[in-house]
Amino acid sequence: MRRLAALVFFAAFGPFAHAQIDPKAPQAGPETRWFNLDRTSTGYLAAGNLAGTFWAFHVRGQEMKRLAVTTFAVDGVVFQVRAVPRSVFKGGKGMNALGAHKTFEQQHLAETRGTTFGDHPFCRDAKLPHQQWTSQAPGDMSQAYVTFVVGDYVLMVMSPYESEKRERAVERAFGEVCSTFRTERSDANPKP
Repeated sequence: MRRLAALVFFAAFGPFAHAQIDPKAPQAGPETRWFNLDRTSTGYLAAGNLAGTFWAFHVRGQEMKRLAVTTFAVDGVVFQVRAVPRSVFKGGKGMNALGAHKTFEQQHLAETRGTTFGDHPFCRDAKLPHQQWTSQAPGDMSQAYVTFVVGDYVLMVMSPYESEKRERAVERAFGEVCSTFRTERSDANPKP
């Protein structure tokens, strides 16, 4: 399984080897997008290039529906992927970018929507440092979040759920996101 995930990750980046992109311009061709979604033999690979840092994760599933440019559903589990520049939130350039981003997002959601927050254990098998939490807006809708540092960005994956059954589906899917998530800096753009 780990070998397959590694092969999928490195195979996915072949066409992106020298791409430079701006996450605010997702309309560019597939080789230059910060977000791409492709079918694999066992599911779907989300991957992209954020200013010279490649990222990818795999989700097993049979049926995929594209809901928006960076929002899709695999076997009924909805995922939204967002890239947030570290420069947007305080502490973003420091050692704890993930913690600073979590605080930033939670403050924004609490102020604008009256949202409350909790924790989830969905990312037990994550290979890279990450943050994870849940939010609940007034009403019954909850959302799970996981974030990873990708170069000068924090990549956020979100998935809503409204019942225990859907929460279990999100937990399984996030387990795959977290265990397969990888990043790699482009050799064409070495970090200064």
